[in-house]
Amino acid sequence: MAGSAQADVRIHLLGNFEVRADETVIIDSSWPRRKAQALLKLLALDKGRWLHREQVLDCLWPGLEPAAAAANLRKNLHYLRSAFAEKDLIAPVVSAAADLLAISPDARIDYEEFRSRAHAARVVRTDATSYEQALALYGGDLLPDERYEEWTEPLRQELKALHNELLVELSCLYEVQGDTELAIEGSEQLLKADPVNEEGHRTLMRLYAQAGNREKALRQYHRCRQLLERELGVQPSEETEALHRRISAGRLPPVETISPADGVYVGREREMEDLRQRVEDAVSGRGRLVMLAGEPGIGKTRTAEELATYARLRGARVLWGRCFEGEGAPAYWPWVQIIRTYVAECEPQAMAREMGAGAADIAHVVPEVREALPDLPPSPGLNSEQARFRLFDSIAAFFKNAAARRPVVLVMDDLHSADEPSLLLLQFVAREIRTARLLIVGAYRDVEVSRKHPLTKTLGELGRDHPGHDLPLAGLSAGDVARFVETTAGLEPPKALVETVHHETEGNPFFVKEIVRLLESEGRLERPDQVKSWRVAVPRDVKDVIDRRLGRLSENCNRVLTVASVIGRDFGLNVLERVGELSNGSLLDRLDEALAARVITETPRALGATASRTPSSARRSTTPWLQASGPGYTVRSARRWNERLGWSWRATCRSWRTTSSRRRPPETQIRRSSTPAAPATALSQS
Repeated sequence: MAGSAQADVRIHLLGNFEVRADETVIIDSSWPRRKAQALLKLLALDKGRWLHREQVLDCLWPGLEPAAAAANLRKNLHYLRSAFAEKDLIAPVVSAAADLLAISPDARIDYEEFRSRAHAARVVRTDATSYEQALALYGGDLLPDERYEEWTEPLRQELKALHNELLVELSCLYEVQGDTELAIEGSEQLLKADPVNEEGHRTLMRLYAQAGNREKALRQYHRCRQLLERELGVQPSEETEALHRRISAGRLPPVETISPADGVYVGREREMEDLRQRVEDAVSGRGRLVMLAGEPGIGKTRTAEELATYARLRGARVLWGRCFEGEGAPAYWPWVQIIRTYVAECEPQAMAREMGAGAADIAHVVPEVREALPDLPPSPGLNSEQARFRLFDSIAAFFKNAAARRPVVLVMDDLHSADEPSLLLLQFVAREIRTARLLIVGAYRDVEVSRKHPLTKTLGELGRDHPGHDLPLAGLSAGDVARFVETTAGLEPPKALVETVHHETEGNPFFVKEIVRLLESEGRLERPDQVKSWRVAVPRDVKDVIDRRLGRLSENCNRVLTVASVIGRDFGLNVLERVGELSNGSLLDRLDEALAARVITETPRALGATASRTPSSARRSTTPWLQASGPGYTVRSARRWNERLGWSWRATCRSWRTTSSRRRPPETQIRRSSTPAAPATALSQS
């Protein structure tokens, strides 16, 4: 070798001591120069920091006279450098002047890599693989041969504690992902490393009980109690005792697992960083609210699940409420679900303390509260404004009290379908959480929220107390689509496939997933390099989503969109007027309807980036301006809607196809499938 610049020097301190350069062992624990070993270990523990010679002498030769200790230091430095010189390498020990020593910054040390991987896993907290990779780097306690040396103890305890914390968090992650077996395995591993870790005992108690093994859960409690008394002279905490009482009484609720859809979640790094920060704020006592907005299939619920997993791993209680999209749901339905879940999970005594005098009001809308607290006074009615205010105040106070004991995350899904009383309660609670350990996460389809929708007013009110609460979700990038295909199908997808899928779906995760699933079922991803053209039938689930979305538009609006789909992906207003045989006013009304539903978007190219859609109230006065823009003003049609419309659209398009399809590029022509059950489109290579 030419020298150290070409060698990858790795120093192993976890579990065993070893120094390697590339694949060659230079020094290990069998090397007879014990003090030279200790010198290298000492410097490695303080990588990135210069040690003065006096510090080194005090650690390694505390009982010697200064002159003798200094001579020993010079001799052992010589031994180290000679060991590397025998392999034509330079020792990773550097000095400054005559009194400072340090380990080379180029040397790689295993405990540093462990800490770095652990930090990366804990930033995300929802990726089990990251935890597993970090734990794999922990080969054992730091420098077990030096366990009685004071200079090793602080870092040894720090790393051991970090290792145990990772095991706890990974077990919790497995638990919320529904993998009880792996969660139990992780907790058992923790207790082998730290037998008196009470949190590990509680986790095992809960896991055994949830798996249906009540006797084993109770035995774990008694083992925990005995170990704590014998080793530490203390009794189990109240949290452990409460869990024991619930298991004994058979009142342990099942865990609401949060499993990744198809095990795949890619992209959203910026959004998840924002959401994780909001969780941290809430855990620290700064209440937060966030609204996830986007079209159907964009991943709002999936992102909320990812956030919920992170929040649970940060010690928060996560409660879900989902609005019912049909008719017949009672008032406050998402709140009823949230409080029901809390009642099922909470001890009656704790719940009585947290609800206080407002329990009777809450029981009026959530009968399960009265079942848990049968001695409540009769519930007053909610027929007056005063009674409704009392209910709102009782619920807000309850959540603040609950969050004082443990951070709380409330997730409210499908808010576009929420009843008006639920939205009013949301406004009230959101105003009360500024100093509470509480995070409210809402999700709604922005394409279904018009200016007159009740949620529009609520969003405006929420913005006053929580500026920047809206977090819109866009489609995945082409790179994220490639990662999705690679993770799902287990192969590196061809560039043409990725570009085509991304172009056709605009990164909508649901559409991407369904197309990839269809390609897999057809066996076309087994040898993608041999595929000349990516051509698929529209997946039925995708067509259903599109049909539901378009079904909310008027017949005239659907007629305009049909004409637009024949013209092409981009179409000018003047062309649409001529082909569509519609009056200017009627056409603008229909375009306004499609714009509000976000089926189309404007791209006023000729007018520059400052041009924008005028409000509906000013639409009539701007009509001549729109006409004057001619081909330069275009309305960009969302191609995935227009090319995937199924037979109902094709039937409508038939009269237009004969006169207009020649003007349409071959790759965007509407194709008729051989079977009505499977309308087809092309995923043509671009």
